[in-house]
Amino acid sequence: MSAILKNKRISDDEKVKLYMQVLQKRLNILDHNNVVQETISEAPHTEEEEKQDLVEKSDLMEHLILESAPKNLKSNTRNILNYLKKSQDLMHWTPKGELIYKGKNVKNSNVLDLIKSLQTSSNKAHPPGFDMFLQGLSEMNFPKSFIKNSSLEFDFEIKKEEISPKRRKHTNAKSSEWLSFPNTRRKK
Repeated sequence: MSAILKNKRISDDEKVKLYMQVLQKRLNILDHNNVVQETISEAPHTEEEEKQDLVEKSDLMEHLILESAPKNLKSNTRNILNYLKKSQDLMHWTPKGELIYKGKNVKNSNVLDLIKSLQTSSNKAHPPGFDMFLQGLSEMNFPKSFIKNSSLEFDFEIKKEEISPKRRKHTNAKSSEWLSFPNTRRKK
């Protein structure tokens, strides 16, 4: 590193760039060595510590979801996450973000992509597991107001008897008769 600073053939700007590159490489190597040493010396975790790690990783996924949301949809995204956390017995996600629906992993799914599809319209196909995600939302009576994707057809299965409007008896009007007018002729 000192050789870079002492080299007179390189401009000061170039020296700074080279020095920063070498410094960054050195720091990365030191960090990597520290991580390896820490993982070797760690004692086995208790069940409580493992649960805490899962909660932290879940919080990390939530943070990632919130950070990836556009500014105008951040509060809506937070509402969606809070609603989903209340119904974790039906649907939740792994620390890696894979959807778990009724206790089964939905392969290749990602909760970040699923939530994004609820909020923004796209010409692309829905992400893997989207149908199961919608089914789960339907089962938990998810508020339609949280869904901002206008191109998404999101019809919950609702019992017809709950919605059916009161119908009035339809009475047929009396059949109308043709009115007769006296013979009139047009002038030619």
